[in-house]
Amino acid sequence: MSDLAQVRPAMKISQIRIYHLRAPLKTPFGFSQWTFHSRETTLVSLHTDSGHVGWGEAYGPPLPILATLQQISGPAILGRDPRDVESTWAYLYARTIDYGQKGPHVAALSAIDIACWDLKSRIADQPLYRHLGAAHTESIPCYATGLYFRNTGNLETELCEEAAQYADEGFTAVKMKVGLGIDTDTRLVRSVRRTLGEGVRLMIDANHCYTTVEAIELGRRLDDCHLGWFEEPTSPLDIAGYREIRSRLNVPIAGGECEQTRFGFAPWLEGRALDYLQPDLCQCGGITEGLKIAAIAA
Repeated sequence: MSDLAQVRPAMKISQIRIYHLRAPLKTPFGFSQWTFHSRETTLVSLHTDSGHVGWGEAYGPPLPILATLQQISGPAILGRDPRDVESTWAYLYARTIDYGQKGPHVAALSAIDIACWDLKSRIADQPLYRHLGAAHTESIPCYATGLYFRNTGNLETELCEEAAQYADEGFTAVKMKVGLGIDTDTRLVRSVRRTLGEGVRLMIDANHCYTTVEAIELGRRLDDCHLGWFEEPTSPLDIAGYREIRSRLNVPIAGGECEQTRFGFAPWLEGRALDYLQPDLCQCGGITEGLKIAAIAA
């Protein structure tokens, strides 16, 4: 025991600080479900008795997440060693499993977990990818997420100008929002496709606004656009609907942004309902759970 103590001195989380950040937008923007007039997020910083600080983020409505962090999850981690990410995750999840298997409680857990991993990296003085076993690389392929809806003029012109800007900046893939109706979506996607040319990959994201029948019709109309994927075509509660859409379209189907934990993702994988899983580490359970989701996906 004394040898272990020399290798790894004891360390405790001594304080958690919670931040609700909000910035009003000069130009509101939206997608199929609603319009944003401000951007908000919830950050946490974990402070240890050794002087180290780690940061994490939670995705979702700030107020219930803040309440969870302030009243339940935050006080529960005081005195724990932040390097024990697995045991800390299991401890926090077990404390809320009666009423928080999904939702703000898991988002709050995600922020704490990310902060613990950040602490582990800082303590080891190494980047996070080394802890995760990833290989060093000079670059990774990225796509530009944008092309939201704005009421500032001619939407078709604005979307094409924005898409052209991404292409000029060197992006080889772009994702645009859809959900304004099948006819309107078809026209806008085709315009953006022509603007980008065949050298830039194009994906679409409906944010689960369509029925299964509508999503299939839109996907068929856009078949000749050679889309990279069709993201969240229908409700994230309808796994059977996703399976049907996937079986009847040529375009790959993506989703999972609204899903949480390995337990939530397992039915999607078992049912082969998605081609691309898209867990959000800020709400699916953090890095610890993200690794498990990736493992079962593999």
